[in-house]
Amino acid sequence: MIVRFCLLTVNANSHALMHRYGQPGSEKRMLAILNEGSYGAWLNAAQPEKAREFMRAYPAEGHTANPIEKKRSAA
Repeated sequence: MIVRFCLLTVNANSHALMHRYGQPGSEKRMLAILNEGSYGAWLNAAQPEKAREFMRAYPAEGHTANPIEKKRSAA
């Protein structure tokens, strides 16, 4: 059995939450997350224009983020 998958990403430079992650000055990317119930429409999108409709940033309200403590450099 062969299992295949891909991860599609979209630009997140202006996303309310995801723009905080990654190296300063670099392009921010995030996964294109499908809403529940849209899997079939995504898989059956015959035209590129229809598939492109799914390539958008997921709203910040749908994410949960917690602050983490930054590592301290050894002196």
